[in-house]
Amino acid sequence: MNLKYEDAFVCFKRLSEESKWSTSFHKYVCALILGSLNRVKEANNYIKEGLNSLKHKSNPIELFAVKRLEYFKKNPIKSKDICEFMIVELNFLWVCLPYCDRISLEKMLQSISYFSPYNQIIFFLQK
Repeated sequence: MNLKYEDAFVCFKRLSEESKWSTSFHKYVCALILGSLNRVKEANNYIKEGLNSLKHKSNPIELFAVKRLEYFKKNPIKSKDICEFMIVELNFLWVCLPYCDRISLEKMLQSISYFSPYNQIIFFLQK
């Protein structure tokens, strides 16, 4: 992703339409990317689509996606801040951080510094 959201959206949108593997996960990533672009309404539509496309609840990546999708169904995306934070989480989980350039890493640090230990995100991650 490397924080090139427009390019990443094109790729993940195509994956969500053409791939038979984990459509709900791809839709979750699309929602985060759109939210990071401040296209909140579209992002929330992808959250709904992701929940509707869930096929295999036994697949670990699907379980991860459904947990996040259900959270965003109850707490719709309102700003890009939470989406940027969750993209940092994805980069961390995919072990992509070593491959990110310095500028992208600095942007990620800025986005996570927005959240203090007292914000709702900590509560969300503990669920």
